[in-house]
Amino acid sequence: MDFSTIGDTSVEGYETRPDSPDEVKGRILHHDSDFLAYQCGYKWETESLAVSIEHLRKAIQTCRIMAGAEFIFLYLTMGDKGGRNSIATVKEYQAQRAGRDPGLTKRVKELREFMATCTDPGVTPKVQMEQEADDALCQAMQAARSRGQYQLNVLQSADKDLWMVGGLHVNAKTYEIEDFPFGYGQCDLDINGTRKKLVGRGTSFFWHQLLMGDTADNIPGLPEFSEKLVLEYWPTKAIIAARDKIKSSTSTGQSVKLKKSLSNLIAKVKPKKVGAVGAYEYLYHCKTDRQAMVAVLNAYREYYGDGAFTATHWNGSQFQCTAGAMLVEQAQLLWMRRTEGEDVIKFFEE
Repeated sequence: MDFSTIGDTSVEGYETRPDSPDEVKGRILHHDSDFLAYQCGYKWETESLAVSIEHLRKAIQTCRIMAGAEFIFLYLTMGDKGGRNSIATVKEYQAQRAGRDPGLTKRVKELREFMATCTDPGVTPKVQMEQEADDALCQAMQAARSRGQYQLNVLQSADKDLWMVGGLHVNAKTYEIEDFPFGYGQCDLDINGTRKKLVGRGTSFFWHQLLMGDTADNIPGLPEFSEKLVLEYWPTKAIIAARDKIKSSTSTGQSVKLKKSLSNLIAKVKPKKVGAVGAYEYLYHCKTDRQAMVAVLNAYREYYGDGAFTATHWNGSQFQCTAGAMLVEQAQLLWMRRTEGEDVIKFFEE
């Protein structure tokens, strides 16, 4: 599609907000831009393509200005997703994204095509044909760090997957700039009323995702914590009390009765759904990638067992698998690749 007749080379109409930061000479905003197409195209039924494109151009410049950046790079996924579709066996990768409104889908496609060829001042498209935009964003931040240009490169994305990526991040809602760690970092529970959501910074979030999965990308993670882990991490008050009574018992006969009572309580224990809270509590004491890897692998082994087992592919076929292979699959789907084509196994070896 030819966009050359839509608009001119200048972009007017966006407002410089009172809290706009000063522009940092040479700073680049690395922007996860697929979301902008949805943000500016949702009124496709009442707005023309030309109007949607003007909204988009203003949004791009607003993001650049609010990041204090001189330039903005637009990262777009427009080809293969780094082989993730063929890697996924438990659930089809991003399958839940099918069935969207065809009118919106068409408008989003048009807006993404515009961004892919955008020549507005300070704007550079970064179209990804062999990997996802998320991977390229991670690589950009890693490269900036290695070049010693930490303060001159910032990342903006509404996708929580990039929480594992170190460097300066611009909050997509508040435009606040936060320094994310290169390394393990930490995760916390954001409690809003009765709702608890996991938020993370650094590779700690990656390990938590390996347990709880990612519903946005249809990645299941670990289905459940085994009964053994539930007993270890989430024993009921009755089980704790029974254990204490056995420890303090001085009578052999009473001890036998108490142990039988405890056995009955243990027999009623059921596996526990992982979820955000479960993942947080399970990995709470982990402070390094190695500690988290040992804990996560143990959880997978406790669920799937130590030997090979027959698994069912999402397409209905069956194949032989192991707990380790299942962990690697989930990791390959979730890992943000620091270099193009990187396998998460390299990170595990580190």
